[in-house]
Amino acid sequence: MISTLTEERLWRMTSWAAAVVSAWGVRRAVAAIWPRAVGRDVPENPADPEVTWSEVALWVTVSGLTAALAQALGRRGAALVWRRFTGDAPPAL
Repeated sequence: MISTLTEERLWRMTSWAAAVVSAWGVRRAVAAIWPRAVGRDVPENPADPEVTWSEVALWVTVSGLTAALAQALGRRGAALVWRRFTGDAPPAL
């Protein structure tokens, strides 16, 4: 049996990895879809005079919300996998 401290560390690493990978993947997907949906490149530099504030605000909103949702789904998925393998809820829950 794994010690409680080791179990908590393993859960933190698993949860963190799932959230990071999910958010990274979604951010890349949004960046790939953005030019087709909006007709312009991703507004990476808000100081660029060609980029409007509404475009920056839309990019921040879309990319931020989708990344946050992906993180939550990644962590939730990690918790489901944890329960399947261990039979218990993750230590943080």
